[in-house]
Amino acid sequence: MGASQSKRTFVPDVPVAFSQDLIESLEDTPETDFSRVQDKALKLEQSVAAELESLSGQAKELVLSAWNDADSAPVKGEIVSPAVLKDITTLKDAISSHKAAAEAKAETGKTFNEHREKLIKCLQTNDRRPLVCLAEFNEFKDKLESTLA
Repeated sequence: MGASQSKRTFVPDVPVAFSQDLIESLEDTPETDFSRVQDKALKLEQSVAAELESLSGQAKELVLSAWNDADSAPVKGEIVSPAVLKDITTLKDAISSHKAAAEAKAETGKTFNEHREKLIKCLQTNDRRPLVCLAEFNEFKDKLESTLA
């Protein structure tokens, strides 16, 4: 039962003028819808693999060219872009002004601490007579006001 092969026959609804040889070759072909789908899938897979291969090659070329460009980039001290140079000078100016302000603040704090120490020493020495330290107090007060201003 299962060993016999069924033969496909084409029975057109409309009269068709195909040759008998063509009809027999179509009937005898082992190709089915499934095999055609497999062939299309195989062709699609091959074209995707070929495209992937070409894209991979292009990516490798881009990476190599970027790598070579990075190697030939200017070294420290060689700045090409004027915008970068302007940014660097702006940052240097900001750093130097910040450094100068910090030094001035440290100097002010140093003199402020000196006046404070003088006042403390005077008050410790003259613990029963604080009015003797009025000059040191006035110096300390002036320094404090100038620091806060």
